[in-house]
Order: sequence, then structure tokens, then C-alpha cells
Amino acid sequence: MSIDPEIAALPFYPIPEGESYCEVTPLVNGILNIPEAHIITPASSPTASYDAPTFSFYIKHEPSGKTLFFDLGIRYDWATSFEEELAGFITPSPPIILGDVGAILKEGGANPEDVSTVIISHRHWDHTGNIAPFPKAEVVGGIDTFIADLGRQTAGRQTLVIDWSKVKSSKIAAFDHAYDYFGDGSVWLVDSAGHTAGHLSALVRTTPSPNATYVLLSGDTCHHPFLISPTTHHFRLATFPTRGSSDKPRQHPALPPPCCMHSDMPRAWDTVCRTRRMEAEDNIMVVLAHDNVYWREWKGAEGRLWPSKKGIQGWKKQGLKLERKYEPEKYDRQ
Repeated sequence: MSIDPEIAALPFYPIPEGESYCEVTPLVNGILNIPEAHIITPASSPTASYDAPTFSFYIKHEPSGKTLFFDLGIRYDWATSFEEELAGFITPSPPIILGDVGAILKEGGANPEDVSTVIISHRHWDHTGNIAPFPKAEVVGGIDTFIADLGRQTAGRQTLVIDWSKVKSSKIAAFDHAYDYFGDGSVWLVDSAGHTAGHLSALVRTTPSPNATYVLLSGDTCHHPFLISPTTHHFRLATFPTRGSSDKPRQHPALPPPCCMHSDMPRAWDTVCRTRRMEAEDNIMVVLAHDNVYWREWKGAEGRLWPSKKGIQGWKKQGLKLERKYEPEKYDRQ
């Protein structure tokens, strides 16, 4: 595989050795239809779209046995729980809801009340989910995360705000700021801002050292899997016209027209490049929050989605990591 010089030039800092690791199981509680022209340019066509999951990840820390969630997907009751403006924005292209995350967790025999930590990658409605089933969980997020719906949900709860100007951070792999959540190197929360301020990804050790393996749960660093292919390509993050009706156009609150999916476009592209650099490592598998490629594999014969107990921690030995290819002809559509 030929590596793009744009990412080959990025620094790659050592990842500390360690014996602690985590089991990681993906869970999907909702499905979105994503217009390709809104996220990648050049698009295959103006009307191309694909169905994609809203991944959450159930993580079990070894040897402590503590359980975590990374992202909570979409509120099952979004139509009645969100403010009118947000619900009205979602309604024209509503998500397919498969269930409440807490209820789906119970289907696999796990108790939501035992979850000790919920890590939210960023504040957007398709990631903050429903925190009510996790009454004992500390809620962790970046500096821009605890606003809007998540701010209301976490009132009175124990929270940890990852502010890189205040927490002790390390340079880890392709990232300049990483926070060692357990203090044993098994879960690094990394600064992957750009889509939003304070956006977090999680680098999770899935097998112990020596020869440790990792998954990078990268949230909405981008929305199309091929953007993080480490091979040379000409695709970039897309911009598009303002959304909404002609008399009340909706644009990204942080940007003038044209719109894009990201609040800081240059920073977002830098994060994409760093994520691509991670994907180039043979001991790291990157999974996006809306990764339609892995979803297509894991919902089928592989059976990797909760309540399956297979998980993805054995990804390298089991050959789960796929080479990123641009294949719009394989898009799933409802």
C-alpha cells in the first residue's frame, strides 16, 4: 500500500507499552441517511447517499472490569425530547431508530446501572443519546460538549471536562494532546477537534504489550470512510449550500455560507490527516462513528454488533481491518 506523502510527513509519537487492555463491542441504535455531496468532494453524483450507523461502543476495561460507553447514538424519543427547531431540522430526513441504548444493552445481559463512564465525542444530537439509563456513570467530554441537549441531561451529574489547557496531556501516536483516562495506557482520549471544538476520539488498547493492538474510535472526525484511507487520493471535505427553507435558511452556526459539516474546516482537515496517519499503522484499526463500511460487514455474517459478545478486540488476529476503498456502488440504502 502506497502511503500519501501528506500524511507520511506527520510525526508519530511512541505509544507506551502496557498490559491493561479493553474489550470493545460496537452497538447501533439508529441509522442515518447521509448525502455524499455534503461530506466528500468530488461526489460521485449530486444525489448519491448512503445509510450509515450511529455507532456506540461498549468497552470493558481489564483487569478492573469497569465498563464504559463511547457515544450513545440517537435519543429514541428525539421527536418529543429535542427543542422544536432541532426536531424540525431532523424531521425531513428522520433517523431509523432501532431502540434505546440502555434497552439494547440489557438484551445482551448487561446492566446499564453498572456502566461507570460515558464518553461523548462531541455535542451533536446523533451522539449524545439518552443518559438516563446510566445513573452512576461519570460523563466525559470536551470543552464544547456540555451544551444544548447534553447540558440538560447532565445537570447534577458527575462530569469530567477535557480542557487541554488544564489537564495533563501527552503526545501519543499522531496526536499532540492525549489524556490517559485510566492511568494505564488502555484508554487515551485524544484531541481531534475540527468537527466541533473539543471533539474527542478514543485510542483503546485491545490486546496487551508486547505487540499491542489498538482501535481508534474517532467519532465524527469525518463522515466518509474513504477520507481516512492512507493511500494517495484527491478527495476533500465538502461544502454545500445553506440548508432549510428559502425564507429561513439554516447554516452552520460557526461559519458563513457555504455550509460544511465542520465548525473549523482547516482544523478538521488536519484531524482527518492525523486519523489517516493512524489508519496507516498495522496495529491500529480506525472506526468512524458513521462507518458504513464496517457496519456492512459487522451486521452480517460477522455478527460483531451487540448483543453479540464477539466484539472487535481480536480484530488483527481475525483479519477484521479492511483496506479503505471508494465504492459508492456498494452504498446501502433503505
